[in-house]
Amino acid sequence: MKRAGHTWSVLEYNEYFAAKLFLDEHKDILKIFEGEFIENKIKMTIGTFNMIIATYLLCDQREKAIELLESSKHWGVVADIRDFERTMHRCLPMNKAIVKEATQLIAHHGIKDAETLNANLLHLFRDKRVDKVKWLLNEYKHEKDINSYNIIIKGLSESRMNRDVVKYYTELIEKDKLKPNGYICSTMLDIFAHSRDSLSAEEVIRQTVYGGHEIDEIIYNQLIKVYFKSRETRKALLVFQELQSHPKLQINEIILNTMVNGLVINNELLAARKIYDEMIRSNFKPDIVTFNTMLKGYTITKDLTSSLDIIKDMSRLNIEPDIVTFTTFINTIFETREPRSAQDMITYLNKIGIQPNIYTFNSIINQWIKKKNIKEAERTLDIMLEDYKELKPTVHTFTNLIQGYTEEMNLLKAMKTFQLILKNGLEPDKATFTFMIVGFLNYNRVDDAYNCLNRMLKMNLLPTKDTWLVVFNHCYRSKDRNTGKRVLDLFHSSGFNIKSDALERSYNKLKSLCS
Repeated sequence: MKRAGHTWSVLEYNEYFAAKLFLDEHKDILKIFEGEFIENKIKMTIGTFNMIIATYLLCDQREKAIELLESSKHWGVVADIRDFERTMHRCLPMNKAIVKEATQLIAHHGIKDAETLNANLLHLFRDKRVDKVKWLLNEYKHEKDINSYNIIIKGLSESRMNRDVVKYYTELIEKDKLKPNGYICSTMLDIFAHSRDSLSAEEVIRQTVYGGHEIDEIIYNQLIKVYFKSRETRKALLVFQELQSHPKLQINEIILNTMVNGLVINNELLAARKIYDEMIRSNFKPDIVTFNTMLKGYTITKDLTSSLDIIKDMSRLNIEPDIVTFTTFINTIFETREPRSAQDMITYLNKIGIQPNIYTFNSIINQWIKKKNIKEAERTLDIMLEDYKELKPTVHTFTNLIQGYTEEMNLLKAMKTFQLILKNGLEPDKATFTFMIVGFLNYNRVDDAYNCLNRMLKMNLLPTKDTWLVVFNHCYRSKDRNTGKRVLDLFHSSGFNIKSDALERSYNKLKSLCS
């Protein structure tokens, strides 16, 4: 087409530039770009922009790359770290050095205003590249706007980096022109609830109001949570009363659930029951968390009758109990009635009209394990298999038993139960493997423990801190350098991030032993 006198489209230029980049024919790219591309006033795409940046750097024309980056808005494109990486992945997938160099230049010369920064932050957070976000924010020396702080606080809070969230929130409120909006306020209240920092929560409310933002139901609800978590029940009740009398705002199910949960946590069970009963009588319905919280409250007070009322309310409202519901309710029965046997427990459930399901049986087995009564745990499973043939054991059923056998140092039964998991077409979970590892280490069968650890990783089950800790400690205490080296190799390949001081100490001791 070009020979016939037709001008290429930008996509055709992009194909040409990409091919020449791949062939290392960089001068041809610059000849076309600085010549007819500019003369014909072709509108750049981000792909064009990135390929020309790369070409300038490959030709040691760093200043021209910087000049192009600084004029990105003139070309109608946004300098973007993630987009540059994607372009290079297509054109120069093996050249990591060019990506590293260009990333530095983009950060210093292409991202010089809040709008460009925000676009980069959104892309990096979307790809879960929080370390790159933190690096970029450290390099960025220009003004941020309220959208910048929205993106930063949202992304960091979703990554559970609360210290960094507080850092940027503090930076925000130190600026005279910017104040937190409703979203930032709500997010910060959630963080201050976790840290039980009611004074900071009150300050963020003030700053939000100073910024001209109204306090809505969401923020009221978050503030109530802060006070309950901080054990300031009186303040929580005052906020609730203020909300009730507010002419524009309405009490909703979420707020009522927060009130019930908070009152139970603060040992105000009678007040919680009053709100709970009002919800049951009204159009507002408790959620599963509230039902479970009420059950936990009655477990503490050993009030089996009230616990049974909660279960009946759930049934009447067609609320499906979850594993927490069954565990809590069964725990209440064990605490109040102290059943003598598995049969005694099942008989009582039938008497009060509870039809046991698999979660019920798992919870009962778990309670017998806690009571160090493996015999009745086994009998519970036998009753289920004999009298409730429609129910099938789950991995948790067998894992509970493996835990009991491990605690009794009965490795043979633990191994047989592990085989039952496989025979029933189930997959072991993290807890299953952890108990087996402990069982093997109890008998100094380190190779079997190592094989369990290796198998976990092959099944994409990342061992927990406690699993690594028990293996590290055993290898160190037994001075087993060979297994220790293999375990450390597994640990390094797993990508596990050490956040525990105890694990870090154990890791360093084993590493020192094996070095």
